Amino acid sequence: MTEAGWTRKKPIVAGWYWWRDDSKSMPHAILVWSTSDNTLQAKGGFWTTSQDVARMDGEWLGPITPDTYQQGRVAANVDALVDRFLAWPLPASVCSDLCATKQGYPHRSGTNLLSAVEAKAMIEHVLGIAQQAHGVQSTKEEGMNNQNFNFSRALEEIKAGHKVARAGWNGKNMFLFLVPGSTFKVNRPPLLGIYEEGTEINYCPHIDMRTADGKIVPWLASQTDLLANDWGIVSEAR
Repeated sequence: MTEAGWTRKKPIVAGWYWWRDDSKSMPHAILVWSTSDNTLQAKGGFWTTSQDVARMDGEWLGPITPDTYQQGRVAANVDALVDRFLAWPLPASVCSDLCATKQGYPHRSGTNLLSAVEAKAMIEHVLGIAQQAHGVQSTKEEGMNNQNFNFSRALEEIKAGHKVARAGWNGKNMFLFLVPGSTFKVNRPPLLGIYEEGTEINYCPHIDMRTADGKIVPWLASQTDLLANDWGIVSEAR
């Protein structure tokens, strides 16, 4: 039996879906489309080439709507937290006692396995490191406002001169910004050699990204970026 909404029945219409092996696996966003011979193909997650949907075993949730999108994200985040919790190295001071292991023992509360300091260390490990590992970062820590929005709004904010970023990006200090158009005359390579020296170039407006390691590169939106609702304005210099 699967959780509400999840099914082992394969998609019969095109669209975006959540897919996973089973309830213990991490969900992946999968794009399903129809080919010219009316068969369904899928790509996404850890598949870098298209797959025949009819041959894909696992559980499906979709087509993705705002509700199922959030449901899949929550499942992915919970799985990440569980993985981090199970991987937390226990301090040498942690040991079991009767309060933790014997049902009905007087004053039994919680597990009594951890002190307040140890519990705090465990929570920080689970929430902090797991979020970074799976690209779920605090917008407050990253200098972003707490109001998230979709890509259409993000594009308008970029045009207005604001820096924007996604909460779901893996690296820190990443953001997008608009490079205004300009004109200049060719005076050095690599354009010198393609154009004659002194040729006036119309440099069109475009969007660049500041990467996690401080480099600036031209940016092209992915399908995931276009459909995301975790965009925010970078409100402080980072």
